[in-house]
Amino acid sequence: MANTLLGIDHYFYSLFNGDATLITLAAAAWALNQIPQVSAPGARADRWAYADIAPQAAAFPYVIWNDQSSTDSLGNAGARILQNSLFQVKIIGKGGSYSDIEAMEARMDALVQRTLMTPVLVDGVTIGGITRQSAIKYVDVQDNIRYNHLGGLYKIFTY
Repeated sequence: MANTLLGIDHYFYSLFNGDATLITLAAAAWALNQIPQVSAPGARADRWAYADIAPQAAAFPYVIWNDQSSTDSLGNAGARILQNSLFQVKIIGKGGSYSDIEAMEARMDALVQRTLMTPVLVDGVTIGGITRQSAIKYVDVQDNIRYNHLGGLYKIFTY
């Protein structure tokens, strides 16, 4: 199971950090909430998609994903033939409103679900399909700062 989860992590990392459209949308959303005198194009960090937890100094908004649950389907002699994993994948924005990160969330969702058409092989794990099970939308407030969360729970079929 560990190899499967690492394969999914590597897939999401390359998918999100390598998409020019998503990077552009992240930079635009980031710029909306900066003090004009301090913000500058390109001031945002290059890396903005993380497995499990983002570093303390991560620039907002960013994509985060984590495994919520995984179950194995066993074949003859207990051999694992398929794993169904449920992953939370979401955008977290700081300050502002949901509208600041809605375009990013739509692009992220389109990127994740496109694997339904073509299986992807990553680190020896074949990702055969990804379907969204439910939406995620909530606000978290810490130290009087609003953090907006948009995304979904995705079922990932691997073999």
